[in-house]
Amino acid sequence: MASYLMCWGGGALEDRYLDASPYPAVYRRERLEVGGSDDGLANGTKADLQAARRLAKRLYNLEGFRKSDVARHLSKNNQFSQMVVEEYLSNFDFTGTTIDHALRLFLRKFALIGETQERERVLAHFSKRYRECNSQSETTEDSIHTLTCAVMLLNTDLHGNNVGKRMSCSQFISNLEGLNDGHDFPKDLLKVTHTHTHTLVLVAL
Repeated sequence: MASYLMCWGGGALEDRYLDASPYPAVYRRERLEVGGSDDGLANGTKADLQAARRLAKRLYNLEGFRKSDVARHLSKNNQFSQMVVEEYLSNFDFTGTTIDHALRLFLRKFALIGETQERERVLAHFSKRYRECNSQSETTEDSIHTLTCAVMLLNTDLHGNNVGKRMSCSQFISNLEGLNDGHDFPKDLLKVTHTHTHTLVLVAL
């Protein structure tokens, strides 16, 4: 049985918890450029929160940024970046949407590029926001992230340039057996997800 703890053949789910250098020079400059402080962010100063909000707005509206610039701002693992991510994701309302539709809404705003670990972090942020918007669901954030990675892999399999047999719906369901916190995802959900992803590309490859 395949495991979807990795989205791109490397970089486990737990990678999103790895610590990077807390305040690299480039992020110190970014904080100052958008009006933040030069102090440590242990408590998240008001100036830094406002700076994060402004940067997130600019990233979302692509004001002075290209789509290819956005992912690197969302994938860093330091406290200022976490504030930026939270503000950025607050622009998305995934309430009542399917995973594949929510991913389309999310990924059409920027290009998901970078190292495996960086892309994994961005999708982890997506999973957290999706769970927040659908808090009535019993599905956990980790299960949502597992399904998110599975859908991304399915999209690559169905629409990529690889030669060979495409993943069938039954294979998709089989690959996810037991990965919903030890249980199976609802088959109807997986069937619909496979159909939607097969019919409409999730993100251009």
